[in-house]
Amino acid sequence: MTNKSVYAHLDIRNFFAACEQYLNPEYQGRPVVVYNEGARGRQMIIAASKEAKERYRISRDTPIDRVKRISDVILIESRRDEYKKIAD
Repeated sequence: MTNKSVYAHLDIRNFFAACEQYLNPEYQGRPVVVYNEGARGRQMIIAASKEAKERYRISRDTPIDRVKRISDVILIESRRDEYKKIAD
């Protein structure tokens, strides 16, 4: 018997934004950005929806202050417990 490996690429960072769109159907099709409080209270982007990436080129490296100036973007603090429930 031959062992075969299967590789899957999962964009877990997009998953968090997709969870928010799932939990809040009114966010579907809209640019969603999820952030987390980092070290020293600094807010950091941890996820961006496909719409946020395509329309505004938002990524984890995008300064949060720039995102806050875009009125169309829905900015949400991370709710990891909710994401874990969906993943399970």
